[in-house]
Amino acid sequence: AKVEITHDSLFELQEKTERNTSLLQSSHYRKVAKEKEARIAGLASEELKSLPENTKTYPALGRAFVYRSLADSIKMLTEEAEEAAADAGKIQVEMDYYQNELKSCQEQLKEIIEERQKATAE
Repeated sequence: AKVEITHDSLFELQEKTERNTSLLQSSHYRKVAKEKEARIAGLASEELKSLPENTKTYPALGRAFVYRSLADSIKMLTEEAEEAAADAGKIQVEMDYYQNELKSCQEQLKEIIEERQKATAE
């Protein structure tokens, strides 16, 4: 009976490990995308700050371009950069959770393997 429980536990841990690995990888890609989004918005904002104050800006809104004052465009891009950076921070928290879960699974797998090796040695 103990061998069956160990086998079932091993199978469950393997599935949990695969799931956490997949979620960790997915979170990593999302974080990289958010960091890129923040960097692009920040760079665009900095570029706009170098323009004269009376410059007209026309950011895209769907398929249309809408007039916005330079100050409003800078403010919008700065907010986008801050929001994307905050999202990246939240994703990092998710990644930390998945890494801890993965580490826990790996430790449990080690324990099960050691138990099996002891059982076969006896």
